[in-house]
Amino acid sequence: MPSIISRTLVHIPDFRKAWDDLANIVDKLESDRTHLLNTYKPIPHSEAWIKRLASQLAHPLAEFVSASESLPEFRGNAHDLELEATLKHAEIIGESIARNDSALFGESLCSIASDLIGREMRFRDATITTTSDSRGICVMFPDHRHIPARLSELISLIRSSSCPIALKAISSQVVLLNLHPFRDGNGRVARVLFNSVFSEFRRAEHLNIPFYHIRNMTPFTFEICVRMIELRGSWKELVTYYSKILESLSAELDNQGRLSTNLL
Repeated sequence: MPSIISRTLVHIPDFRKAWDDLANIVDKLESDRTHLLNTYKPIPHSEAWIKRLASQLAHPLAEFVSASESLPEFRGNAHDLELEATLKHAEIIGESIARNDSALFGESLCSIASDLIGREMRFRDATITTTSDSRGICVMFPDHRHIPARLSELISLIRSSSCPIALKAISSQVVLLNLHPFRDGNGRVARVLFNSVFSEFRRAEHLNIPFYHIRNMTPFTFEICVRMIELRGSWKELVTYYSKILESLSAELDNQGRLSTNLL
């Protein structure tokens, strides 16, 4: 029999108090987000850039996890499907947030999941667990009866005027992953939600960050950062992870701009 670890709902912090010790990182994070928003240049997806970034992101514990766990299955078209879903659904997600409409928000998430999975997806109506890992341990996700109330809390988080947009995007992704409202596709839906919030619900292809490819190049790093939040309430590792991504993106786009200028 596997050993079951119950995953509790992650605490959503009071953003007016929680980020004091991360103020410099958060300021830089939001500055880079604004820079990307106003650049109107496509975000680089090149394997060379992602490999350079991966060397900065790798968590020191990732090699130990890799030694005992198999790598996630790579889906070659995942980024393209997530981009399509973001462009299709970002505006309606934004509308549901602006209207404080949890029903419309939930339907939007189900539509995103359906597009990504390729079949009709609804919120789960029972408790689910992961498959057992190499140690015979599986994780039980929060009770499905929490889903409606948690989605309402997520809307309140995104509507908050006291939280920078980059942090809203990060926190939304974490909250949705932790809740695990679907039987499949939660990571994909959470990345679409991140990019939708990050772009302020615009149909902005140039702002769609290739998180799937980044995650594939840095196996288990993102997951470790999320577990630090769930187990210890520590957001520093994940906020720093995203800060490095946005800083690298900004530098890469600036370099491309200098190269273009030199060629004129």
